[in-house]
Amino acid sequence: MKVRGELADETYLMAKCFAEKGILLQRAMVETLAESKGLEDLVGRLKGTPYNEVVSKLSRPYTSDKLEMAFREHLAQTHYSLIKVSPRPSFLTAYYIKHLIWNLKTIAKGKALGLSYEEIASKVNLYAEELVARRDLIVRALSAPDLAGLVQALGKTEFSQEISKAAELYREKGDLRIFDTYLDKAFYTLLLNEYKRLTRRSIYLKRRPIKDQANVRPFISIDIDGYNILSILRAKIWDLTTPQTRELVVDAAFDIPQKKIQAMIGAPNLNEALKKVAETPYGKLIPAGVVGEEAVRRLESEFEIYSYKQAVKAFPWQISGLGVALALIKLKEAEVRNLSALAFGVEQGLSAKEIMSKMILLS
Repeated sequence: MKVRGELADETYLMAKCFAEKGILLQRAMVETLAESKGLEDLVGRLKGTPYNEVVSKLSRPYTSDKLEMAFREHLAQTHYSLIKVSPRPSFLTAYYIKHLIWNLKTIAKGKALGLSYEEIASKVNLYAEELVARRDLIVRALSAPDLAGLVQALGKTEFSQEISKAAELYREKGDLRIFDTYLDKAFYTLLLNEYKRLTRRSIYLKRRPIKDQANVRPFISIDIDGYNILSILRAKIWDLTTPQTRELVVDAAFDIPQKKIQAMIGAPNLNEALKKVAETPYGKLIPAGVVGEEAVRRLESEFEIYSYKQAVKAFPWQISGLGVALALIKLKEAEVRNLSALAFGVEQGLSAKEIMSKMILLS
């Protein structure tokens, strides 16, 4: 998937990133949205935000699923607009694969559960794929008659190997999260390859060389280290063999030495593996007094929050480079995550206080 920048200019890219950051929803606005009396009221309030265009296209009756797809459409548009003005768009383009992965996960789970085409299609928005001319990928996946057909439909794509392994393991274990893990591996493998190819062009700031790799490393290290840790822990839950567990790991050494990774893989059970995680720089993210599968669920949430907090730090400390663009995308991801949870809360009739307790507020 290649996207060529039309106005490829570093200064323009940075100006756009800082402008987009300036219109992120502030806490006061999120609280106002949380006070909505229903989805009709919420859509009305959203029309006074940057989400006006996407929510105005929605048809009644409104649902939280429809709103989430609209929010994701806005996220894809923001991401794509940054690719178009980036002088080195390859890395941001690789990160864009995440939007395609979201739909593929939905489709794979739907096929595994035997849902109809209509049931699955109602939860898929092709906008992100249309922007980068990959609509045919999702259409083929949607049109597959079943899970085996999906594996065949993706047979000549970059997701072929992982979707095949996921389908095989799902038939044995019956856990839908298997598709999340294997498709995430496909994404992070592609992203890591692009990270390694980043131009090592030095930009001098206060006499210190700053490289594109250094700018994005704080984000990709958390993402890939987090993926590796969580995939190993889930392998323990699924009782996978050591070779199967090793297959899940993305081959990268960021802030976890390979010896620690191997120690986690070799741990006899989930709680012993968690003890090995506690010995890494990410041990601080493990919730105190929680063990077993609940600890894994909470740890996944902590990695997500940690990544978003890293994105907040990028703007005061970086004035240029891919790091700022990636930070902006991550902050938009956090915003979309919040809005989706907020819409669901409003739909369920939760109080504003209950809804706000579920928000990840970074400012």
